[in-house]
Amino acid sequence: MQTSRDACSTLQTCLPVFAAVLRARGGGRSYMMRTAVKWALRSFGFEIVRSDRRITLADALEHIAKLSEEIGFSPQTVIDVGVADGTPELYRSFPKAKLLLIEPLKEFEDVLEAICAQYDAAYVIAAADRQRGTTTINITPDLHGSSILNPKESHLELKTREVPTVTIDSVVDDIGLKGPFVLKVDAQSSELRVLSGASRTLEMSEVIVLEVPLFQFAKDGPQLFDIVVFMKRNGFVVYDIVGHNYRPLDDALAEVDVVFVKENGMFRSSHLFASAEQRKQQFAEPDKRF
Repeated sequence: MQTSRDACSTLQTCLPVFAAVLRARGGGRSYMMRTAVKWALRSFGFEIVRSDRRITLADALEHIAKLSEEIGFSPQTVIDVGVADGTPELYRSFPKAKLLLIEPLKEFEDVLEAICAQYDAAYVIAAADRQRGTTTINITPDLHGSSILNPKESHLELKTREVPTVTIDSVVDDIGLKGPFVLKVDAQSSELRVLSGASRTLEMSEVIVLEVPLFQFAKDGPQLFDIVVFMKRNGFVVYDIVGHNYRPLDDALAEVDVVFVKENGMFRSSHLFASAEQRKQQFAEPDKRF
């Protein structure tokens, strides 16, 4: 019976051969050999992923920031709804923009103050919603799963608290913030309620990042289809999907971070798949895939 130490030793011995095969180009045999190597590595628990693939939210935002410089997009304000421990990759991507932080739990106020000390930022302790007022928030033991919607997990030990609600539009007006905007919302299934209070802000936004569930984790909560349809009706379409989160129940894909951009905006000025030069390179190297 092969031990884990034996497996590691075997893998270490084979790696140079695997690398040479993966670098090989040309012909069906080369393709078959690379496929075999990938399956062999998978049996050791390894997966080969292209280094230029975007996997995390940080990857997606880095791409957006780089492309923004190329196309001349310069947001004046970045809005982070559902801050919790912060979204540093968002703030780093647009360091010259003002930050608006909206967080319903006072337990994260130290984080908000720390962000304000580092950036040109303001914060509001309130739940972003479709209207101003108050609402009840369900607080999970880890705080991060707290939501103004009711979760379907009846076994969760929740605390409840009354919190003030604001709309994004009202806070933007009160503070006098200017667009164009970049908006990120992580509101534990209440994203559409948040966006319903941001109609004017959406009109002046180019990029919106949402945490999107693939299941209805909260009563009356939206799923992927509902959010994509809502965004389409408001002039936004999917640009990137990252941050795959799998649920413990059955390891099914549960949530993703979706980057939306304005359908007829700066990030979709071209609908070409590749430039003429890129196509030349592709056809010169048939094994190379975009």
